[in-house]
Amino acid sequence: MKTILSLLLLSTVLFSCKKEAIKTQEFLSNASNTSDAVRPCGNGRWSGTYGTPDLPYQIVTDSTFINNGIAQLTNSPWSYFYTSITLPIPKCHQVSGDSVRFTTYLKNPSDQSGSVFPFDVSLWLYGSKDTGHVQFLADLPEYTALTVGNVGVTNTTDLLHLFQDWTEVTLESKNKRLTVYINGVLVKQIVYRGLKIGALKQIQIGFKGSGSVDWVKLYNSNTNIQIMQEDFNINGHSSVAWF
Repeated sequence: MKTILSLLLLSTVLFSCKKEAIKTQEFLSNASNTSDAVRPCGNGRWSGTYGTPDLPYQIVTDSTFINNGIAQLTNSPWSYFYTSITLPIPKCHQVSGDSVRFTTYLKNPSDQSGSVFPFDVSLWLYGSKDTGHVQFLADLPEYTALTVGNVGVTNTTDLLHLFQDWTEVTLESKNKRLTVYINGVLVKQIVYRGLKIGALKQIQIGFKGSGSVDWVKLYNSNTNIQIMQEDFNINGHSSVAWF
């Protein structure tokens, strides 16, 4: 963690788990639905989203959730909620969604203010052709997932994990394989031949409740060259650096 201390989803306790899983996917799709229109060049700016069942999600600016060296959405109007942070990739920074390593340092503990069971953590690669993502839960393996489009695995105990403490999580696409690592250790991998993520349009980190992000990095997974880094070291403002 840095020296400076440090989806959205839709679900509900009133609905069945099956309906919750469906709403989760709907919310993530809606909260991250960006136009293919030309984006201005620049470093990019993070936005945040709060979501709860059957109500419009709320999008907030980075001024509300970047503070003390971390990104964390703590002002949900609801007690049962999901959060996410999203970074659109500016057009001038061309990144292949099929050869990228998306690494972040995060936590979503069960015992902090804003914790919501089952403490989901998700990483998303939104491309021009398709989307790659991983979904961790601390419980309920039937809602875990590692997919590109409709190809991949769900309902696996391999993706049950409570991120109680700061943890490095990586989602990597390379050679038509999508792989997830925890602290550098391979957790799960799928092959997605016949599909393509395409040009990377945006990245997203999602939580059930108020998870925290310490930093985010992107690498070219073929060359291992670093592409981007965000340390959240400027209060109230994105500080994305491209290399």
